Amino acid sequence: GLRSVEHALAAAAAGADMIGLVFAPSRRQVSPAEGAAVAAALRALGPRRPRVVGLFVNEAPGAIAAVAATVGLDAVQL
Repeated sequence: GLRSVEHALAAAAAGADMIGLVFAPSRRQVSPAEGAAVAAALRALGPRRPRVVGLFVNEAPGAIAAVAATVGLDAVQL
């Protein structure tokens, strides 16, 4: 999981197909606001950008949906 816009853009430039954001407790965990900043920077790259995937562990479906909508996730990983 990436934590910064700078690293996400570097991964995109290197050809990444997907960028993971960890929303579960972890040293790589990001807040929804941090995740939204990364997702917005990637969306600005246009339609051929990497997809943004959010990782969740034992989270309620409603909470996952709320974060996905706030951040603009393309997919979730449970």
